[in-house]
Amino acid sequence: LQNSPRRMSLATSNACCELPDLTIIAPSVAPQSIYSGEEVTVSFAEQNNGATTSPPNYISFHLSVDDNFTPDANGDIYLGEYFLNQSLGPLSQTILLSSQITIPASVSAGSYYIYISADGSLGVNECNELNNYASAIITVSDPPVSNLASYRYWFDNNFAGLISVNLNSGNGHYD
Repeated sequence: LQNSPRRMSLATSNACCELPDLTIIAPSVAPQSIYSGEEVTVSFAEQNNGATTSPPNYISFHLSVDDNFTPDANGDIYLGEYFLNQSLGPLSQTILLSSQITIPASVSAGSYYIYISADGSLGVNECNELNNYASAIITVSDPPVSNLASYRYWFDNNFAGLISVNLNSGNGHYD
């Protein structure tokens, strides 16, 4: 099988499996560089490569520091899910999707993988449960810190009634 170009794919073929087989293809994230606490748009397609129609299913999103997807372990963070309220026909029917995901404010600066997992709730009996996910890489930065130490304001051109506000009083309180 390994030496024949036409037979090589038989080892991983789902042709004999009479179940759906969901995969995620073409994942992307915009913007790719954000501050923690901000939203990103995750775009992707879910595809059914199985021999039968897939029922509606949940697509889940996780954030990981490494390329080893381990949901709810190894520091991976669950980000939410998207309900695909549509069946996918057999043999490569694909649907393009996108979802807004908020990166938690508690996430520290660094590079991360956003994993998109087809049938994230494992509600669909599939040919292969190990090929359901894909990932996209994002860079998270700490939000900028304001360098504003103080400000002044006045009303109705009454400069004599100027009010000054000191933001760095040293005791953690605003003046």
